[in-house]
Amino acid sequence: MISAYLNKISFTKAILFSGLCIGIADGIAAVLSNFLINDVSPDRVFKFVASGVFGMKAFAGNTEMLVAGLCFHFLIAMSFTAFFFIIASYYKSLINHVLLTGIAYGCVVWLVMNFIVIPLSNTPPLSFQINSVIVGILVHIFVIGVPIVWLAKQHLGSARLSA
Repeated sequence: MISAYLNKISFTKAILFSGLCIGIADGIAAVLSNFLINDVSPDRVFKFVASGVFGMKAFAGNTEMLVAGLCFHFLIAMSFTAFFFIIASYYKSLINHVLLTGIAYGCVVWLVMNFIVIPLSNTPPLSFQINSVIVGILVHIFVIGVPIVWLAKQHLGSARLSA
């Protein structure tokens, strides 16, 4: 069903749909993993995202900071999705091996987020926890990387490769 839908829609709509799917899946994974590992509430997860722009003020805010965090979360998900779709549209061999490319892309996304985006933002420093790192990498691989590659393959797949 998703495959047929992605095969029929425009490139832009495919990115928007896929980015929305990735944002929802990653949001659920972030809420669940933070609750299970660190006993963190869902609103605090998205206020942490908002703190990237608003700093510690985000944690004192109410609904507006939660909404800001959700918006930033989906903007980031959409950006990583769009980036891969654009690259894959030029280098179609990237979608030939969904699992391998997805693992690599998930690791790239994790590295960019943890070594560029978060350090350059206003978020409070996080303590190093090996279990959080392992779960974070696995989420970035199997909830972000592999699904983005699979979704791109559905849109850019074999029928479009020969066209």
